[in-house]
This record gives sequence, C-alpha cells and structure tokens, in this order.
Amino acid sequence: AEEGGAVFSRHEVVRRAMDIAKAGMTADRLEREVGLLLKDGRLKAAGEPVRGEMTTARALTLERGVVDRVQEGRYAARPLVSDGRANALLDDRQLAANGFALRDEQREAARHILTSPDRYVGVQGSAGVGKTAMCRTVNDVVVGEGGQIVGLAPTHQAVKVLQDGAGIASCTLESFLHRHERASASGSASAPSETEPRDWSKAALLVDEASMLSNSQCERLMRVSEALG
Repeated sequence: AEEGGAVFSRHEVVRRAMDIAKAGMTADRLEREVGLLLKDGRLKAAGEPVRGEMTTARALTLERGVVDRVQEGRYAARPLVSDGRANALLDDRQLAANGFALRDEQREAARHILTSPDRYVGVQGSAGVGKTAMCRTVNDVVVGEGGQIVGLAPTHQAVKVLQDGAGIASCTLESFLHRHERASASGSASAPSETEPRDWSKAALLVDEASMLSNSQCERLMRVSEALG
C-alpha cells in the first residue's frame, strides 16, 4: 500500500489482507491485528479519525525525509538562468516563435523555474492550462544557454507528451532510477543514456505528473539527483 499511497482506510487494509491471507483467516481476526499494529505504532492514525484512515511509521518517515530534503535544498542550487537575463530570454523566445506568447501565469511559472536558487521547484496546474507549452519554452531557453533539460515521467504516455509536446528528451522515472541506482550499488559511475548529459552541472531534471509519484519514488529520485550534483 505504501507504494501506491501514503494513506489508506482500515477497510482497505483488512480487504487487502484478506486477499493474500491463507485459508481460515477471518475479518474479525484481521481487525484485531490492525488494532494491535495501531497500538504498537507500526500503523498510525491519519486524516479524520471518523474516516478511519491510517498510514505506516515507514510512510511517515519517508514523507518527513522528503520534506526535509526540500527544505535543505532551498538556496542550494545555481539558477538555470540569471534573474537579470530571464525576461530578455523569454522575450527572445517569443519573437523566435513568430508571436507565440505565454500567458502571464505561464510566463511567471517559466521564470520561476529558470531563476530559482532552490534545488527542488514545483509548478502546479490543472489539465489544459498550458504546462506543456511552458515546459517547451523553459527547455528552449535552457538549451539556448548551453544547458539541458532531462524529462522524467511515471508513464510511457506522459513521456511521449514531454517528448512530442515539449521537445524534451525523456524517459520513464523507473528506468532512470533503476539505471542510476544499479550503478551506485556497483560502485561505478552511471553510463549516460541517449537522453542524459555527461556533465550535469548545466542540466536539470523535469518531472511531469509528479503528483503520481509515491513518497518512496520521491525519496529515491532526490537521492539520485543529489548524487548527480
């Protein structure tokens, strides 16, 4: 359950346990086991008590670790573009696109990504608000300045959107993590794929559909990205 979500209901726990339990297991016995897990701290109450939601001690530890890493990453990175050049570069990009113009909120999001000194930057937007066009602009500016954006997404469909819609060379999150975690476990440097730079000092990762990531995936991605520099 932790891989698919950090919070789940008591009913979901019992139902999942029944699915994998041996013959003879009863719901009443599983309810007692859940009570014992809550009592000894391996399960924790979460959300509204009346809804009976819960989480695990491990999930809480992962979530706190992700939040801590975000805080530690504030003012810890070099901006992709200097604050003074961002507006001019975005204007140049508009001219190069034959009059295409980002809306004010798209432009502000692009500017934030380009100039932030934070290691981790988040942009939230509903479907259809123009995130892909904004990402294409960010990519064009970064590439024009000699850098590179590497796209990651949780599904192959989202990877295709990044590549075809935003022009960003991309791969699935799990393939990226597997490659770099395997290299780290063997004590060797990761061999760059076709979508990755040899020098990460002028590169950045762009994760699409980040809300679909579990806390475990977020934590793994943070560890890998920090090791890359």
